[in-house]
Amino acid sequence: MTPEECAVQADIRCASNDTYVNCTQGAETGGYGILDFDCNNESALNRIKRVVATIAKLPLRPIELDVSDKTPVTSDDIAPVRRQIISYILENCTTPRASNKLRQLVLPNLLEYFLWHCSNLVVKRSDFQYSQKLREIAFYNTTIRTLDANAFIGLPDLRILSLEHVIRTLTPLDERLRGYLFRLHCSCDFAGFRRWWNNNTALLRSAAEGEVLNFAGGWQNLEYQRTDVYLPIDCKSEYPKEKLLVDYNATSFSVHERSCG
Repeated sequence: MTPEECAVQADIRCASNDTYVNCTQGAETGGYGILDFDCNNESALNRIKRVVATIAKLPLRPIELDVSDKTPVTSDDIAPVRRQIISYILENCTTPRASNKLRQLVLPNLLEYFLWHCSNLVVKRSDFQYSQKLREIAFYNTTIRTLDANAFIGLPDLRILSLEHVIRTLTPLDERLRGYLFRLHCSCDFAGFRRWWNNNTALLRSAAEGEVLNFAGGWQNLEYQRTDVYLPIDCKSEYPKEKLLVDYNATSFSVHERSCG
């Protein structure tokens, strides 16, 4: 990506009722801003600061922050609008501790957090230290290497926790995903987390449109089917068969889970 392309992409878009409008309009009718940064050169980073400074002068509105893992956005870079950011999307993670960027950005009013196309993440409870208002966390086509058993315990407003969103569409599952799902649902590596989740069964459910978030204009008022939230893997499956047995009617995170002591 050239510096010119980055400068164009590092910009603010405003929307109202799904129609993009001028950034000075729309705040009273559900308008929101999108900050989308997907580059890592000096020109782009300077552009980020200029754009944020401009946004800070506009009428208050909720903001979605979209950042590629390679873009070194800091808390200072977004400080003028930090409290307006309610949605954060981190894409294409290349480092295991990419999820720690949430803690580093310090987003106290964040309501939803998405990780897209990331691999082998190391997720810790401390990642969410400064974002305790979260209602929705979704991992899109993302795998986790390790996960603190109590990672989400400090999020009292959490309504949706989706660890396996869109994975179900990848059929038949390749060996990497089969191995990952078996570890997450059946191995002792994640036993502590599974105990926590099985004690918080309110998260193992669907959600109607607007139930988790309800913004004017319909922005991010997402509907979740139960299979968007989790895949109930049968731990009697003999990995690595061609595909794991998945019982979509099961109401528990794992079926026939083995004892881990």
